[in-house]
Amino acid sequence: GNSDVLWDPWLQPDDARTALFPFHRYDTDSPLADDPIANEMLEYQPYAHRLLFRITVPFVGLLAATKIVQALLFLVIVFGGIVLATSRRAGLGAGLLFTFLFVHDISVQERVLGGLPRGFGFPLCALWLAGAVAPRPRVPYPAAIIAALTYPTGLAMVIGAEGVYAVRAFGRPGWATLLRRLRHFGILVAACVALLSPAIFFGMSDGGPIHTLEQAQAEPAFGKTGRL
Repeated sequence: GNSDVLWDPWLQPDDARTALFPFHRYDTDSPLADDPIANEMLEYQPYAHRLLFRITVPFVGLLAATKIVQALLFLVIVFGGIVLATSRRAGLGAGLLFTFLFVHDISVQERVLGGLPRGFGFPLCALWLAGAVAPRPRVPYPAAIIAALTYPTGLAMVIGAEGVYAVRAFGRPGWATLLRRLRHFGILVAACVALLSPAIFFGMSDGGPIHTLEQAQAEPAFGKTGRL
């Protein structure tokens, strides 16, 4: 049911209207480069996500660029399958089944389609899972690093999973092994926080204050009969 939106640049998921339209500025003549709404929405897009469109839009335009980004996300899933297929613990059958389940699932498809930031969630969780099952200790770390640069919500899921995985078989095979895992986990968390810090401390420099609950309750659009 998603085959048309997978290939047709003129078909895009609904959130493209808010998340992707600021990237028109990377095309010829830089449309919307001075638009205040586009500038504000751009602040919500993680840096590496912006970079992908900064590279692709000048060559193919924004609509086709979304298909390139979503293809990269599906390739991340395929790479996770390759990690499993080439491991002794899992093997070819597990790798193929893993890839099929993630690529075929409609929930994954509908998140990945359009190349939105949310599209990085499932592929990066899949990459972490493949590295944990294989086991390939160096595979989960790039999943967390990429998530920090593209989709912080996905980072929370990957870091949470990695934290639980670090204390598996608590006290076995030994406390030295546990401390080593925790040390590596701490370094990974610190690296991800460092990558997130520019967006946290320097983003939205002129975006104004965040609305309070009282202000939101006084806004008619947020009521039971309002649009939101």
